[in-house]
Amino acid sequence: MKLKARTLRDLAAMVTGGAPRGYGDDASTDPILKFPYRSSGALSDFFIDCDTEYRHQGESRVPWTQDVLTQLNEGPVAVPQLPADGIVRVIEELIATSHFRGRPDEDREKCLQHLNEVLAREGLEAYLDGADRCHVRAGQISSASLNIEKRVWTQADLERKKEWERYLDDASEDEFTEEVLVPLLQQCGFRRISVAGHKDKALEFGKDIWMKFQLPTSHFIYFGVQVKSEKIDAAGRSKDGHENVAEVLNQAKMALAHPIWDPEINKRVLIDHIYIVSSGEITKQARQLLGEKLDIDSRRQLIFMDREDILMLLIQTAMKLPSERPQ
Repeated sequence: MKLKARTLRDLAAMVTGGAPRGYGDDASTDPILKFPYRSSGALSDFFIDCDTEYRHQGESRVPWTQDVLTQLNEGPVAVPQLPADGIVRVIEELIATSHFRGRPDEDREKCLQHLNEVLAREGLEAYLDGADRCHVRAGQISSASLNIEKRVWTQADLERKKEWERYLDDASEDEFTEEVLVPLLQQCGFRRISVAGHKDKALEFGKDIWMKFQLPTSHFIYFGVQVKSEKIDAAGRSKDGHENVAEVLNQAKMALAHPIWDPEINKRVLIDHIYIVSSGEITKQARQLLGEKLDIDSRRQLIFMDREDILMLLIQTAMKLPSERPQ
């Protein structure tokens, strides 16, 4: 969602803050005066902390800040019900405890209250979690679930993306699985990641990888992963450089039907969800066909991850290229 111009103006006033220390200390009449005053250098530091490349160069503070927020408002959106990722970071940073050190607790509380009066126009709310960190929510949808440290791509990120694209262009399926996907899944919090090697291909039953993820309640859910290094399309038969969706469909059905052995609990368990992962593209036609050919329950168990999804995670987790890792 995009914020209204009026909301961006109010946010800009909060970011730039109230009067400099020693001036206008009677903040009871204007909630903006409770927000820390930010000079040119402090504004640059603030937007550095928001993972952006914006730097103040002596321009008029409020118009410059409003212009920055307007640009961030047009940026990428991870969750459609929430503002652009860059705006979410700004809102979270506004109420960060580091900006209120040495000040009464009521200052931060009044700033949060005023922020929410502004966000309420957009159907949003800022709130503090148990660790005293600020998040944004729209109903039950919260920015806390994003768990992404860096959402606004810099020029360095874009260069890094090109390096990863070159690597993925040349990587075999095994290299993609072992050098990219497994380390990435480990960073995402999956446990007991088991890869089926060439010797075990006949016994994988539609799963190149299986793994599990621990929920906050201490329960586990199990995932199977079908890995492809080529484009997955809906063609009638496989082409050079393409993977036929019918092959993927058969493997997905097999993976869901066959249990796996979890040695940590000495039990056989069924897969809860299947990731269809490709280092190339998964076409819309392929996704639609897979959904149509599976029953409703099985359809809900499929999760797609193609090259763009993988590249985004690789950049956001700052993963090193295989050639850069210690041997």
